[in-house]
Amino acid sequence: MSTIYRNAVVPIPEGARISKSDARVMIVTEKRYFPEKQYNVDQRKTIVLAINDHHMYPNSFFRWKYPKVFSQYSKENLPVHTKSIGLYVASLAIGQSTGLYRILIDSYGIESANMIMDYAMHSIPQKSNVDEQYPSAMRSQLLYLDDVKDDT
Repeated sequence: MSTIYRNAVVPIPEGARISKSDARVMIVTEKRYFPEKQYNVDQRKTIVLAINDHHMYPNSFFRWKYPKVFSQYSKENLPVHTKSIGLYVASLAIGQSTGLYRILIDSYGIESANMIMDYAMHSIPQKSNVDEQYPSAMRSQLLYLDDVKDDT
């Protein structure tokens, strides 16, 4: 289910179509050609509700598809989705060149070895092995595991 942002009024994008029956605004996301029927079919996605012929309330898909337009007309801040890769690259290079990463994998298995490497990455800039800050500090880092494990 998509969220409708009624605190933002944005211009309707060029090429969008307004449904006459319910004022939904749709854009073409894909054109499919059906050779047996010899014609194209447009795949459309709703980007929400028209207020008039030129403005609309956006939804989550619009926010994702047009982030600059959304941030220009909305008071909400877009989340920052960045990951730092420096610690990962440095620890991987050290682990490979010294053989430590291979030893950890052979001794503990891949998942435990990756948890150990993630924790070691945390300890480098913190200059401490205190794990109280571990989950919050590592959320912005590229990790060996898919997600930050808790301190247990």
